[in-house]
Amino acid sequence: MKINELTNLWVGTNEVENFKVLIVALDKEEAQEIANGYCLDSHIEGKFNITEFDSTETQFNCDYVLTGGQ
Repeated sequence: MKINELTNLWVGTNEVENFKVLIVALDKEEAQEIANGYCLDSHIEGKFNITEFDSTETQFNCDYVLTGGQ
């Protein structure tokens, strides 16, 4: 499966840390919650700005995807 064939993808960009990560979430609000939790767990400064994933040319700073979980 190719990334451009997936749905519910979001990009989290943290300007303070110069960091960009891919997020899987049902909507923008859930993506923001996941990113906020990631900031706390990873001791990252600043906040993530969430946008829709729209380009396979996007360069991410890690090789993993953030997801929510119960």
